[in-house]
Amino acid sequence: MHRALHHVCRQTRRIAPQQSRQLRAFPRVSGTTLTPTHGSRIFARSLSTTTTTTTTTTATATIDEKGPMPSSSTSQDPWHQKTSTIVTDDQSADSVWAEYTRRVNDDASSLSEYDFIVVARAVKAASSSAPPAQCIKRLQSLLRQLHQRDMGMGFVWCLNMLMHVYLENDDLAAAKLLFDGLGKSAYKPSHVTIHTLLDGITRLGSFKDARLLLQTLDAQQLMPPRADTWARFIRAYGTRFQRAEAAATTFAMALDDLAANNVDAIQCYNAMFDVYDKNQQMDRAWALYQQLLADTRTQPDKRTYTTLFSMIKRQQQQKHTAGGAGHSSTKDTKAMFDRLCKDLAESDVEMDTQHYLAMGWAPLRVLEHQLVNAQQPLDTHDYNLLLQESVRNNQFENALDIFGRMKSSAVKMDVYTYAIFMDAINKDVEQPADMVFELYTTMTKHDHLEPDAVIFNNLFLACGRQANADRAIAYLKEMEDRNIAPNLYIASSFLAALAQCDQPDYHDLVLARAFWQQLAMHDLRPDTRAYNNFLALLARHVKPKLYQSVEEDDDDQDNDGYASGSTSQQSAAATSMINDMVALYSQMRKARDARPDFLTYSILINTLAAQGQVRRSMQLYRNAQLASIKLNVSVYNHILQGLANNRDYHTLMNVWYDMKTHAIKPDRQTYDLLLDACQQLQMTETFLTIRHQRQQDTARLDQLDRDREDRRHRSQTIRGLDHQV
Repeated sequence: MHRALHHVCRQTRRIAPQQSRQLRAFPRVSGTTLTPTHGSRIFARSLSTTTTTTTTTTATATIDEKGPMPSSSTSQDPWHQKTSTIVTDDQSADSVWAEYTRRVNDDASSLSEYDFIVVARAVKAASSSAPPAQCIKRLQSLLRQLHQRDMGMGFVWCLNMLMHVYLENDDLAAAKLLFDGLGKSAYKPSHVTIHTLLDGITRLGSFKDARLLLQTLDAQQLMPPRADTWARFIRAYGTRFQRAEAAATTFAMALDDLAANNVDAIQCYNAMFDVYDKNQQMDRAWALYQQLLADTRTQPDKRTYTTLFSMIKRQQQQKHTAGGAGHSSTKDTKAMFDRLCKDLAESDVEMDTQHYLAMGWAPLRVLEHQLVNAQQPLDTHDYNLLLQESVRNNQFENALDIFGRMKSSAVKMDVYTYAIFMDAINKDVEQPADMVFELYTTMTKHDHLEPDAVIFNNLFLACGRQANADRAIAYLKEMEDRNIAPNLYIASSFLAALAQCDQPDYHDLVLARAFWQQLAMHDLRPDTRAYNNFLALLARHVKPKLYQSVEEDDDDQDNDGYASGSTSQQSAAATSMINDMVALYSQMRKARDARPDFLTYSILINTLAAQGQVRRSMQLYRNAQLASIKLNVSVYNHILQGLANNRDYHTLMNVWYDMKTHAIKPDRQTYDLLLDACQQLQMTETFLTIRHQRQQDTARLDQLDRDREDRRHRSQTIRGLDHQV
C-alpha cells in the first residue's frame, strides 16, 4: 500500500482527535511506491490483527434508509437480486450489529459480501441518531473485514457510506482524506464516491476544493465517462460557486469526453442551461441551444424545453417590469418563444403540463386545455404540478378548484397531493385550519397513505393557526410512533404552535425544552426560524413587570417596582426565563446556521424592557445597530417605555434621535413618551416642536389607528374560523 495511506491515517487523527483510534480504514504502511497487488497484501496483513468487533448498545434507530448507489462497474444496483442471512426487518441497528458480531466471530459461520452491505446500510441508517464516533467505528470495522476477504465492490460501497457519515457531521477534511487514500490504493472510487464527495464540497467546501477534485480525477484517469457526473461538476461550479466561466470550460471538457465514449450529453447541456438560468444569461443560453440543435449525437429533452420556456418567461416579465425597455444585447424573446414552440412541436417530446406552466399559462387554463387536447388522461403528477403552481402564485381559490376537479375525476391522490393542498389551506387565511385535519384523516383512513415529515409540518402549522397546543403534542406523539424523524421545518412549526397557544402552559414549556434538546440527537442544528419560535415561546411565559412607582436606578433588582400582587417566586421565574432567552441568543450568535435577525431582537428587547431590565435591552439594541438591523416603532416604544419607567430621560431622547436618523416614524405612544420626557427635562422648545409635529401628523396617526383596528378585527375573524368545528 502506498505511503499516502499512512498519511491518510495520521492526517485524519489530526482533524478528529476524538476519533483517532477509529480512523483505520487505511492502515499505516512503510516503504516506497507499491504496486496495487502488493499494496493489497500489505493492507490485509496490517488489518489482520483486528478480527473481532465490540458491540455497543447506544443506537436504537430503526433501519429506514437505503445505502449509496452502486459503483461505476454497473449503473444498476448489483445487490438487488441478492438475499442476506442478516435479519434487518424490525430490528434496531444495535440488534443488527450484535448479530453481525456474533457471526463474524464464529468460525463456523460464513458471511457473503452482501451481508456486509446490509449491516453497513443499517449502521448508516442509524447515523442520524447514534453517536457519530460509534457509526464511524463500525463502518471502519466492516471495511477491515471486507478487505481481508478481498471483497472490492463491497469495500468501495462501505467506504462511500463512511464518507457520507463524515459529511453528515460536516467533516469534509476526513472525507477528502478517505478519497485521496482510495485513489492511491488497489481499489478505485466509484461514481457514487465522486458524487458523495462533490456534494459534500458543494455544501461545506469551496470552489477551489471542487476544482482540485476534478483535476485529481483527470490526472489519475478516474473520471468516469458519465453525463450525470460531469453535470454535477457543472452545476457545482456555475450555481453553487457562481463561476459560470469555469462551468462553461468544464462543459466543453465533458462534451469531448462523452463524445469519445459515445455517451449522450443531454444532462450536461441541461446543467449548463441551469447555470445560465441561475446567472440570468439568456443570450448565452440561447446560443447554447443553437449548439445543441447542431449536435448530431444529442437531442433536447423535456427538461431542456421546460428550462428555456421558464427563462424566456422570466425575461419577458423583467422587460415588462422595466416598462418594455430591454438590454440591447437581449434577443427578441418573442422570436425565441415562437422558435422554441416550433422545435418542440417537431420533436419527439410530447408537450405536457409542465411545458405549458413554464410558458406562463395559468394553472386553470392549462387544466382546461389539457383535459381537451392531451393525448393521455391527466395523471396524479399533472395535477400536483398544477396545484403546486397555484400555491406558489398564491392562487388559493384556483388550488381548491383544481383539487375538486381532481377528486371528481377520480384521479388517485398521493402524499404529495395532500401536502400541496394542506399547504394551500394553511396559507389561505379564509379557509379554516380544520380542513387540514380532515384531509389528514381522509389521507390515512380512506386512502391508506403513510404520512411523511411534510404532512406533519402542515399539521403543526394548522395547530398554530388554531393555537391548539394539545393537538400539536398529540401529532408529535403520533409522528414518533410512526418513526418519522423531525426536521428543521417541523421543529419550527411545532415550537410555533406551542408559542401561539392562548393560555401558556408550564407543561408545554417543559416539553418544548425536551424537544429542543432532542434536536441535537437527530443531528439538527436549529436555524434562525427555530430559534425565534423558541424565544417567542419563552417570552410568552414571562409576565410583564407591573409598576407601582417609577423604577429605581438598579434595574437588575427583580423585586423592585412590583405591584403588591407580585411575588418573589414569580420574579425569580421570570429572571430564570429571561436568562434562558439570553443564553439562546448567545448560542445563536455563535451558530453557523443561524443569525439573530429583526424578529430575534424584537422578541428579546420587548421582553427585557417589559421586565424592567433596561440595561440589557439597551445592550441588545446596540447589538442590533451594529448588525445593521432596522427595528420597528413597536420595539422603540418598548425601549422608550422602559427608559421612562427608569427615569432615564436623557437616554430616552438619544433613542429618539436614533429613530429620526433611521427614519422610524413615531406613533401616538411614541409622541406621548417623548412629550412626557421633554416635560421632565424642561425642554420647552423641543416639547413645542414635537407637539407641533404630532399635530401635523394627525392624518397618518389616524390611519395607523384604523389599520390597527382592521388587523385586530381580521385576526379575530380568522381565529373564529379556525375554532369552528
